[in-house]
Amino acid sequence: PEGLDLHATYRLSESYTELNQRSLGSFNPIRLSATTNFKTTEVDGYIPYYVDRTRGALAIDARKEAYRNRPAAAQHRFAGDAGSYALTLYTMKETDGESEYTVSINGVEVLKSTNAPTSIDYSIHEGHAKQNVQLKRGDIIHVTSNAVTNGLIPEGDITAFSRGRWTELMLIPE
Repeated sequence: PEGLDLHATYRLSESYTELNQRSLGSFNPIRLSATTNFKTTEVDGYIPYYVDRTRGALAIDARKEAYRNRPAAAQHRFAGDAGSYALTLYTMKETDGESEYTVSINGVEVLKSTNAPTSIDYSIHEGHAKQNVQLKRGDIIHVTSNAVTNGLIPEGDITAFSRGRWTELMLIPE
């Protein structure tokens, strides 16, 4: 509020997507869809994802007890130009748990993000790599998430679990 000697408590921020639209596409991002660009076949040591077609996301079937509190993974072989890229992972917040996400390139973790608590299911969260990442054609991009509960949503004798949903990985060339 102006004139009341109070600090601002809210600032409207702009996502990369909104900024790119406003700047007429000057970022030329590579948008890798979770559901179409990443392999959902099983990755050794990880539980599988399913395609949540309603939300355009990869998700974990948390109805299966064996899939709770364990990471799922999907992979993509990079086919773009070699260079330095800023990475943004688009995840979906859920009221029943705060899933954790990682992005690795050839086995090296480059982005880690945890959804914040929310009262609005499926709102989008942007997780950003702390620094630009070097990519070359053929690199393996590996994304993981987990299904966790925050104990807030009763579901029979237990509480509901998030599904670790994510929709897209955006790469912006330097």
